Amino acid sequence: MTLRLLKMLLRGLLNTFVVLLWIGTVWIVLEHYLSRESCVVLPNGYMIGYPNIFGPEDEGLVEMILRDPSGEVLVRADDVYLERVPGKPDQVKVIYRGGAMEMDGTKMMPLIWDDHSSRWHDGRKWNEPDPDDPGSVGILSTSFWSIYLWLRRSNEFETVSCGTPWFDWGDSTRRYCAPGDCQ
Repeated sequence: MTLRLLKMLLRGLLNTFVVLLWIGTVWIVLEHYLSRESCVVLPNGYMIGYPNIFGPEDEGLVEMILRDPSGEVLVRADDVYLERVPGKPDQVKVIYRGGAMEMDGTKMMPLIWDDHSSRWHDGRKWNEPDPDDPGSVGILSTSFWSIYLWLRRSNEFETVSCGTPWFDWGDSTRRYCAPGDCQ
């Protein structure tokens, strides 16, 4: 009798473990999917998102996809450079491999600048020139991934489902570029 009870108890524990393991796996996959399938909408309507849900990535380098407002992929890029637009104090110019775009920076740039500037900038605002180099339009060099994280964390920017593919098997020679921008 005790042996039968022990077997039933062990079988119940094993079944519970299998169910919890299955639920945990589904939870992890769902959380990973939900964290990578959406794009952050920039002030000009363009979107930044991950290139895939699952797949290889270069260690330490997270390339992101830039999409136009219709969802078409323009570029797969990592490093970007942010500049002030002369004569337009609230505009920011984002320069990336293969192109550049201007947009309103009043909502986006304080989030990026405040986080970034706490490390090595003085107390000036993002659209104020460097007093040591007043003719410079440069703001900072960063990445689309960092911009994506800053804007997503803020919860002040819309996120939309942008059709991120499940897999990208790491064709490292493939790059998405606007027509005429890639060789």
